[in-house]
Amino acid sequence: MPLSMGINRRASYVGDDDVPHIAGQDILDVAYQTAHGYLGGVSALAVRMGVVPGTLLNKVNPNNNSHHLTLREAVEMMELSDNPALLQAIAARLGYTVIPAVPDQSEGDPVQAMAEFGIAQGDFMNYVGQALGNGPHCTANQVRAVDEMASRFIAVVGHTVAMVRRRMRKAPKHFADQ
Repeated sequence: MPLSMGINRRASYVGDDDVPHIAGQDILDVAYQTAHGYLGGVSALAVRMGVVPGTLLNKVNPNNNSHHLTLREAVEMMELSDNPALLQAIAARLGYTVIPAVPDQSEGDPVQAMAEFGIAQGDFMNYVGQALGNGPHCTANQVRAVDEMASRFIAVVGHTVAMVRRRMRKAPKHFADQ
């Protein structure tokens, strides 16, 4: 079963420290972009969801106050589009970060797990370098890309730790326990 977790960003700041702002998008805009970015557009997504295309179009329209996307519809929309941007926008608004579940390496080949770790680390550093390499400022898209790569890297670190833990020698039984 995949594991996903959120980390409260405020927990890592002490006293009166300001929690830095996460460059995010409005959740209604993200819902609109998710639906409109679906292959075939809103109509194709609506058919897959079993709703009338015009109704879904109204529900994802940020300027429409009469139709609202339900939680189930939002989750289904993310599942069908394979696009978690809405979940990430909600988490950012609440001060959390979404960490994607990656395949567990605890039963796998340790060499493969270490290769995945190295790839994730390299991807993260590549995105950080791109964000910092264009002058003194980063764009919101660059910050979001670095944040996404950091989440993936953190997930791979967790699975690498699980792989190492799985390979730990079991403690010997005490003579009295036999």
